[in-house]
Amino acid sequence: DRTEARAWQSVTGQAFELSGREFERDQLRLDLSLDYQMAEQLYLGLIYAGQYADDARDNQLGGRISLQF
Repeated sequence: DRTEARAWQSVTGQAFELSGREFERDQLRLDLSLDYQMAEQLYLGLIYAGQYADDARDNQLGGRISLQF
């Protein structure tokens, strides 16, 4: 597990800590979008977005219906 934590102090003196994944230097980002015209003013779309690194994966899939008028 490659997490990193940092301690900070605000101007008012209240301390807090931030933690999360370390920044991946070698990664690939992929965005794809497909649109299909079902009628003159109606479109159907499919969207994929992904990030790939040595020890991390993030995938998203979405759909869209668009009506133009």
